[in-house]
Amino acid sequence: MAIVTYLDTSCLIAEADTEPMRAGRVTALLNDPSRLFMYSPFTTLETLSLAIHYRKPLKAQFFRRYINICVYHSNNLAEIVSEAHRQAE
Repeated sequence: MAIVTYLDTSCLIAEADTEPMRAGRVTALLNDPSRLFMYSPFTTLETLSLAIHYRKPLKAQFFRRYINICVYHSNNLAEIVSEAHRQAE
């Protein structure tokens, strides 16, 4: 059974910036064959939009690749917030 995983913006930015302490953990998650990924509109607003605005093409490319591998996405704000609370607790 697949593990549906939501990587928050800070994880994605750490990976795009190849931040040593966190990027390795994110890479491991992204390479885990038992995981399926999801994103929300907030993900694109906080990552892809900024990378495009600040003309960071390699970061934009990474964020697009991540969004393209995502199997699930959600536009339901209540669902997103509820799941965020569940995972945070």
